[in-house]
Amino acid sequence: MESVVAKGGGSGGGSAGHHINSPIVYDACNGSVTSAEALANPYDRYISFTTGMFEWADYGAVVNDSHFVTRDRMGRTMSFLARAVKDGLAPGGAAWGVGVEEGGGSLFLDRNGTATQYGKDAYVVLADHQPEQAVDRKPLTYSNFKIWRLTPGSTFDFKNRPTCGYYLRSVTNGVVYPNLYNGTPVTDCGSQGGGATAAESEPNDTRDTADDATALTSPAPRPGT
Repeated sequence: MESVVAKGGGSGGGSAGHHINSPIVYDACNGSVTSAEALANPYDRYISFTTGMFEWADYGAVVNDSHFVTRDRMGRTMSFLARAVKDGLAPGGAAWGVGVEEGGGSLFLDRNGTATQYGKDAYVVLADHQPEQAVDRKPLTYSNFKIWRLTPGSTFDFKNRPTCGYYLRSVTNGVVYPNLYNGTPVTDCGSQGGGATAAESEPNDTRDTADDATALTSPAPRPGT
């Protein structure tokens, strides 16, 4: 497959064929896990990963998932990403999930790193900090997953990954915030020292690491958990 891609061909598939084309593969070798199970315990025995199978250009630190909305798999993808960050499976401390819907949803990544969505919506989910709680036999707590919803015809640049246009969702003690698959995108992702919005960053639980909102003009949105 790698030799075919090197010659200008492609690699892909649906369901399991989609899963194996990410560098971090949820392999289901111990059985299939549901979102409820994965959120209740991110180290559930049904969660196992294979790494190093394929390393496609511009697609690093990604975990693919399939049948995404129909089988409500956003929650388990969140757990997969928390595990990838916690266990050091994703270089740089950030892991990305790509969830594609069944029944005609397709995401095509070209040689320039640009992905185009066809058929049905897909989702790109970013976990860019350590989970607040991800341990065996305890429910997941993770604040502010960044989620991009890709509608048919839209594109996502995996080579130069965007830093705006996402909506935020969190998990607290295994309970996810509502409307996982819809949200109002953040359009002003200004720095912590100016701009109309300052999104929460972690860690921020001490005076030295607290987010700086003093430059915001009141009233101003302050997304956080």
